Amino acid sequence: MPERTRLPPGTVLIAADDDSGPRLSVKGLARKLKIDNESCFIFGKTHAEVKALPDFIIAAGLEYGDGNIVCILDQNMDRYPEGAFLGTRIVSELRDKGFAGLVFIRSANDSAADVTTYMASGANGNLLKGASVEDLRQELLMKFYCLDSVQQ
Repeated sequence: MPERTRLPPGTVLIAADDDSGPRLSVKGLARKLKIDNESCFIFGKTHAEVKALPDFIIAAGLEYGDGNIVCILDQNMDRYPEGAFLGTRIVSELRDKGFAGLVFIRSANDSAADVTTYMASGANGNLLKGASVEDLRQELLMKFYCLDSVQQ
């Protein structure tokens, strides 16, 4: 049985958020999950980073295997003067291109209707935006291993 306190070795974590606080929490999450710096990619500081994100994720899937990719995307990335991004639009684009890795939407908007919207876009679930790093770690692991057992 796999160790349930971390993601499997070889997992690549890719995250995007327009807010520096959640980006920092992903760094803390990666440390708690024992994901090394070379396997953790955090986007969102600039509009250009988020614009390039779908192509980066597709390329990472080709390099590491879609099954080794876990993405955490903010739903509302709207702090850029050049324009806004929706995590659900990125998920839809990834799914349209055949990406089969795990994608979670991380948002403060977590009503049943919001979660239904996230799932309809092709996301595998949602993660709470305001969660502490430890709570985020526990929530991600629970959802990861629940989805993993369903897929087997």
